Amino acid sequence: MDSNSVVAINQFNAICVRYLAKPEDIRTWANNNYTSIRDPDVLATVVGRISGGAAWRLPSPTGRKLTLSLRGDGKTCAIWSEAADPEDVEIEFRNMVAGAAREGIIVKTTTDSTLPTRSGLGRLLSMSVMDSHLGSGYLFTFIAGDLFAGAPISLSMQMVRLDAPGK
Repeated sequence: MDSNSVVAINQFNAICVRYLAKPEDIRTWANNNYTSIRDPDVLATVVGRISGGAAWRLPSPTGRKLTLSLRGDGKTCAIWSEAADPEDVEIEFRNMVAGAAREGIIVKTTTDSTLPTRSGLGRLLSMSVMDSHLGSGYLFTFIAGDLFAGAPISLSMQMVRLDAPGK
């Protein structure tokens, strides 16, 4: 696996997965360690138009853009890469999410599809990890291709907290 792919998956694990449901911890850690992104076009791509979101530029082995983002609602953490190999990262991503399965934790693939993009075929993979007793969990999504307004993004890995109904 190339160095950009290793760094992207390691950053996703070290930041998004490590801090799970603690977006303020991610925000504090990122503000203390990395430069925040202020460019409105970049923010629109990686955070969306929801107010309160933030993004930071992370170090990359080849100088290509690697970005951490938090959506304004605080429930979504993502790593965006311009240089990681989508096929390598998808394999690691699948294995990481599938590895969460155990008694009381249900892992399910909700979307696994190939989509057309401006530069060829892209990938969309979503897997849910749910606590069968609490009814809450996370949706992990892997996207490969330029699916975001033509932005030069090789891939993104995202996780969204899913609250139990009524919470």
